[in-house]
Amino acid sequence: MKPFPSFAGILGGICLLASCQGLASPEPVTVTFSLCDSDAGLTRAGSEDSEVRRWALLLFHDGRFADYGLSSSSEPITRTLQTGSYTACAIANFPEASFHPESFRVREDLTELPVDLADNVSGAPVMFGESRIVLPGHETGSLPITVTRLVCKALIRKISVDFTDPTLASLAFRLKSIFLTNCCGVNRYGSDFSPAEVPAAKSSWYNPMGLSGNGFLAIQDIDAVITPSTPYLVPHSFLYYPNPTGADQDTHAETWSPRRTRMVLEATIGNRVCYYPITLPAIRRNQTCLVEEVIIRRAGSSDPEQEIPDAVEIVFSTSVEPWEQQYHDKDAY
Repeated sequence: MKPFPSFAGILGGICLLASCQGLASPEPVTVTFSLCDSDAGLTRAGSEDSEVRRWALLLFHDGRFADYGLSSSSEPITRTLQTGSYTACAIANFPEASFHPESFRVREDLTELPVDLADNVSGAPVMFGESRIVLPGHETGSLPITVTRLVCKALIRKISVDFTDPTLASLAFRLKSIFLTNCCGVNRYGSDFSPAEVPAAKSSWYNPMGLSGNGFLAIQDIDAVITPSTPYLVPHSFLYYPNPTGADQDTHAETWSPRRTRMVLEATIGNRVCYYPITLPAIRRNQTCLVEEVIIRRAGSSDPEQEIPDAVEIVFSTSVEPWEQQYHDKDAY
């Protein structure tokens, strides 16, 4: 009687047969990743804060870090990957000093990473996006990843005067500066900034309860005389993080508490310094609050946090349209 073949021999034959029938491990797939956004405005210098000066690609396989690539411009990044499911994360204009991709272990290490407001440069703010892919399934070629800005934007177009008091109307009105107060100082790549995420510590805010010397949140030394026939028509914009804080807590108290973001006009009427704070509506990242016009009707406050009833008339347009459509005069930036 012929002996039965050993188990090892049977297993070897099965493996050899599988190899001959093409059941070996799939070949790696080469994928080229590129950036895009819903505004179709990326990479163009000066085009509505859409310039890409550098970007990073982070790949997570089943939630764990797998690979990364860096580009010193807006050029695509190509990687060769094993088959499987991936989350491809893209960060444009990442802060170089605090960005260390080799330290990431899981996706949350990236999405929960704090980004300081000061790291957002006018013209090239920090942007983030992610896309899920399965390999094989994506053809070798370019795979676009949509990114959006972490910041939102406040834009003021026009300031005019129309005093109801003839005594005030007879005095010179000079616009001295425009600045933002109560700006959240930290956001995260993966955050939608719910009210629960608003930082409580005063140290986590820029210009809390007044101007604190943060130049990127202020337009100073304007010194423009405004009359009923000569309004101020120079547009100015500010990048800031969303602030979903509800009603102010102890608005006029000296002790800090989270409060709404404000755009403040500083002016002089004769020799008197006045402030005109404008509480901005809560908007989301990648959206714009457009202040069409501010009409000054009364003397302002001595406190940049205190709004005087009926001192100003404000024409708001809080838009959620694509960033690229908000305002097209790039000289405003």
